[in-house]
Amino acid sequence: MKRFVVVAVLVFALSGAATADEPADVSSNDVDLHGDPLPMGVVTRMDPERQHQGYVIALATSPDGKRTVTGSTAGEVFEWETDTGKFLRQLPGTENCVRCLEFTPDGTKLVIAGEARKENRGFCGEVLVWDLTTGEKLWGRELDARVKAAAISSDGSTLALAEGVGKWRLQNEKINQVEVLKLESGEVLKTYTDVINQAVAAAFADADQVVRVIDHRGVFYELPLATTEEPTIRDRTSGGSFVPYGTSPHGDFALACKTLTPSINPELVELRVLRRKGTVMLIDTATGDEKWAADIGFDRVRTGAFAPDGKLVATEQISPQAAGGDVTLAIRSGETGKLLWAFPVEDYRLYALRFTPDSKRLVGGTNRGHTMVWDLSMIPVQ
Repeated sequence: MKRFVVVAVLVFALSGAATADEPADVSSNDVDLHGDPLPMGVVTRMDPERQHQGYVIALATSPDGKRTVTGSTAGEVFEWETDTGKFLRQLPGTENCVRCLEFTPDGTKLVIAGEARKENRGFCGEVLVWDLTTGEKLWGRELDARVKAAAISSDGSTLALAEGVGKWRLQNEKINQVEVLKLESGEVLKTYTDVINQAVAAAFADADQVVRVIDHRGVFYELPLATTEEPTIRDRTSGGSFVPYGTSPHGDFALACKTLTPSINPELVELRVLRRKGTVMLIDTATGDEKWAADIGFDRVRTGAFAPDGKLVATEQISPQAAGGDVTLAIRSGETGKLLWAFPVEDYRLYALRFTPDSKRLVGGTNRGHTMVWDLSMIPVQ
């Protein structure tokens, strides 16, 4: 069976993190388009006069890195210039949350997927494919369940959608499936039903012959497309909470956080949190072996991203209120897990992270409807 490797993201104690091994100076352009000061390390903030109404929870950057699209909990999709933060246009969104945004490899089409809410039905899914060259919709579909993850094959011809809804929606009916479709037309090529429980990430792998999917518990699935083989399942759920945050572009790695919380009197909540142990790790999912593990103490991770070249990992890490409640954007080595730099996160929270295709910049979406770009080119990669 092919190898499917996973990155597990550990949450570390952030005290003193910003001075780790005296990393190179990471500067800022100081101000945004309107002259407002930028946070440390941020070189661009998308035009704040056109900020989203909801949280920014989906991001994608075009293959050439020049354009960034963002999606929000309000169903909006905006397109921006990555370098300047200039607003370009608003694209069609979904009726409710936009959860997935993916460019085709040639940058000419955009997949927009998420959820809608229908009267007397509850939540369902929506997907549409937009031609960015002509400005026209190629096709769109309403789905039985919310889209949790989406992926496009390396040749841009095939789309995979991981759909799921919990038992408490749709009159207690549970729908979990992965659909593989022709990207140009929406024709369904293959469907896997009731195999995956609440997917959070998906990617094509092995020359587009398989789709690799991770569910919310940390179970990994390999779904063959060209054969009648049964899916391969690898379970990483034992021992604590194991939460994945996404995969590398080719499905070779997945980012996740494992947390162990001791059994303590529920009334001693703060003590229980302060005795929590978080770990970031890189795991070979074919064998279950760890490549590296990094202790993040009692912190937790809200979101994370893995650089396309595999050299960097980024996570937003949050310490308990009893320990100060500090929030930090941590940059780690993808090879060793070593902490390279930590940017303070002060008056906002990050709900989406994604590296640009050249792995030199990081785009983040916030709870305030803003999108920002960090320059990571000066951080020493180890």
